[in-house]
Amino acid sequence: MAITTEYEKLVIAESKRTKRRKYVCRLVTGFITNILIAFLNGWALMLAVGVAHAEWIPQLPTIGYWWSVLIVYLLSGVFSKATPTKDNGK
Repeated sequence: MAITTEYEKLVIAESKRTKRRKYVCRLVTGFITNILIAFLNGWALMLAVGVAHAEWIPQLPTIGYWWSVLIVYLLSGVFSKATPTKDNGK
């Protein structure tokens, strides 16, 4: 059985901290990216519904920006495919 020194314990702890930090950074970056994409796609949905209302279907009710952002954000979870990470959470 190998005896670990204080230095080896510190190196192991630093390695775990680095992995945890990278995971949290990826998680936060992904969340912020999804929010920003929802803002942009919500704007596009609002414009598309407005054009359809003005040009083709006057009976179609228009939709506001924040409602379109909410719809896009909620539907992105329904229609997106979950992709596993390379390290599978290790």
